[in-house]
Amino acid sequence: MDTIYTIGELLSAVQTSIGKFGRTWWRGQPTNKPLAPRVYRDGATHRMEWLRGTQFKQKAAPRYGAVPLEEDSAGWLFLMQHYGLPTRLLDWTESPLIATYFAVRDNDEHDACLWALGAEGLNADQYGQPELIHPTKIKTWFDAAFLQAESTSPGLKRVLSVLTTETNVRMLQQQSAFTIHGTATPIEKLDNSSQYLACFHIPAAAKRELWKALVNLGIRDSTLFPDLDHLAVDLCETIGRVS
Repeated sequence: MDTIYTIGELLSAVQTSIGKFGRTWWRGQPTNKPLAPRVYRDGATHRMEWLRGTQFKQKAAPRYGAVPLEEDSAGWLFLMQHYGLPTRLLDWTESPLIATYFAVRDNDEHDACLWALGAEGLNADQYGQPELIHPTKIKTWFDAAFLQAESTSPGLKRVLSVLTTETNVRMLQQQSAFTIHGTATPIEKLDNSSQYLACFHIPAAAKRELWKALVNLGIRDSTLFPDLDHLAVDLCETIGRVS
């Protein structure tokens, strides 16, 4: 496992991963956190997922002007995920800088990991096709989140990289990508995961300097979450911590 202390070492990790995996997605998180969606980490039942999802759809329209069509299960799950509802999706980004920012923005005593995922390699292993999958090709995977009865189809018990439908500006700014999970097994525990997955260790002691460097490169909360709340918080934090 390689270690990242500086932006230069981050760039080396990027070159290594792209050379090994080709198209690479990135995710930054604490080292003790599995690569599994919140709906599985939180211990939610399928019924709880169904209730949350259907009620979100019922109540979203007055609060958000561009909700997906009723039958667009993928669009709804993408939107739910970005507004904090636990779903069977796991967030990734096409930007290693953004992923590293999320890994280090909590300046605490915990080490972090920058995960590199060969998105097409995952699909080759799990689906037999080395390409990203359009949501319409696996619509039943997304529909399953909104069905009262849990599907028992073995075909859904896998993990896939999907093409993302950008349903809001957050997804645009964060260069969002998603894996959809039909199993609670974390990606790092899947068979053959070393063929498409790598972890770069970020020690807790390196977080602050990496955070400062990324902020100076324009990666900050107010750009990743472009609303007034995050702008205000970002101004309070960066003016005090960076200058």
